[in-house]
Amino acid sequence: MLKWLGPWEFPIAFVAVAAALFKILELLFGRGRRNPGKPWLNRRDWAAGRVKYSDSPAGTLLAVVAVIFTGIFIAAIFTHPPLPAIVMLSVIAALLDWNAIRLVRRASQYGLSVLELKTVPAVPGGVLAGTIQISRPLIYKEAINVHLACINYDDNLPTMVITTVWQESYALDRYPPGTQVSEIPVYFRIPGSARPSQVNRYDRTEWKLDVRATADGSPYRAWFMVPVFVTELPAAIRDMPDPTRALRSEKPAAHQ
Repeated sequence: MLKWLGPWEFPIAFVAVAAALFKILELLFGRGRRNPGKPWLNRRDWAAGRVKYSDSPAGTLLAVVAVIFTGIFIAAIFTHPPLPAIVMLSVIAALLDWNAIRLVRRASQYGLSVLELKTVPAVPGGVLAGTIQISRPLIYKEAINVHLACINYDDNLPTMVITTVWQESYALDRYPPGTQVSEIPVYFRIPGSARPSQVNRYDRTEWKLDVRATADGSPYRAWFMVPVFVTELPAAIRDMPDPTRALRSEKPAAHQ
C-alpha cells in the first residue's frame, strides 16, 4: 500500500521531480558548445538564428505529468489522507488536466512558431528584428500584441526577486479582419544602457519576446527567449528600417 507522505510533502516532492526533468531537457536540447567570447553561440537556436516555440511538447509533457499525478492521487486516496490534502491535490490534478488540454488544442490549431532573427545577437543601442513564422496561420480578429521585456532574476536573497528592468510593446492592429496571418514582424529598439543577457548562479537576466492575439478558435500565444549582448554594432543594423510601422497604430499595446 502506498505510504501517505502528508498534505505538503507529496506536492513538494512532485514539483521537485518536475523541475529536475525540465532542467535535464534544457541541458540536453538547449545548449551547444562553449564560446566565451560569443556567449550567444552557446545555445543552438540562437547560433542558428531560429528560435522555436510550440505548445505541443509542453502539452504532451503536461498531459503525461497530469496522468501520472492523477494516478498517484487516486492511489493515495485509499490511504485515507486528511480532507484538506484531498481537496488540494484534486485541485492540482484538475489544473494540470485543464492546462494540458488547452496547450494541446492550441498546438493543433497553430502548430510550430519559429522566430527567424535578423539580428544575432541584438545589441544595446541597436535593434532586435526578425519575423515569426507560424506553420498554421491565425485568422486575424483583434490586434496582435508584441511585447519585449528584460527580466532580472536575483536569487541572492532567501526568496528570489524578479524585476522587469525594461519593457516595450506594440500592437499590430491594421490587418483587415479575417486576414490569414502566417508572418508576424518583430522590431524593437534596444536602449544603449540595456542590460545584456546573462546567466550566473544567483543572478540571471533574460530577454523575453511574448506575442499574443485573440483569434478564431484558441487564442494565439508564443514566447521566445532572445539574445541581447554587448558586441560590435554594424551600421546596417543600427539603421535597419521598421517593418511594423505600416501595420500598427501609435497607441501602446495592451499586454495581458
